[in-house]
Amino acid sequence: MKNKLTHNLGMKILSIVLAVLVWLIIVNIDNPVTTVVVNGIEIELENADVLLDAGLTYTVAGNLTASIQVPVRRTAANSVKASDFRAVADCAALYSPTGQVPVTVTKTNTSLHLEGTIDQITESVQLEIEEIQTESFPIQIVPSGTPGEGYTLGSAAVNPEIVTVTAPASIMRSIREARAVIELDGMTESSDQEVSITFIDL
Repeated sequence: MKNKLTHNLGMKILSIVLAVLVWLIIVNIDNPVTTVVVNGIEIELENADVLLDAGLTYTVAGNLTASIQVPVRRTAANSVKASDFRAVADCAALYSPTGQVPVTVTKTNTSLHLEGTIDQITESVQLEIEEIQTESFPIQIVPSGTPGEGYTLGSAAVNPEIVTVTAPASIMRSIREARAVIELDGMTESSDQEVSITFIDL
């Protein structure tokens, strides 16, 4: 009987396999897989020039950050950071009817081991898309102040007389006129002034 037990190769292999299985069970119980939520991953907008080339402009609705869930061992849970991942929204993939751009999140930290795939909570970025318009406005001269005693404003002219504006459609619709304010306080002779153009809202 003793000889059989010491020379039985099958029993030895079975013992090793059972030992490994028991060790794996103990490790898994002691360091189980847990799900970690990672917030605040900055989203990079790529290929925004595609919109500009099409005569469009955009504003981002909400924050440019993404959230994900990742499976890791419990001992690594506290070390998972937003900087371990990269989030990209490719404007070339814009879905025009909704203004949504899909977001793709990948792991960049090669030393971080995941026990499964990345589950994205943030799946897209919402963009408000507008047409870029160009329009010209005649510049209206607006005197300000009082000339020196005994003097009055004879005539005034601006150069150029027209200003061309390129802006999103919503801003363009709100412009009523362009004004150049000239200062007359204490003036007793003709002069040239460098003035700023002010746009008056509707």
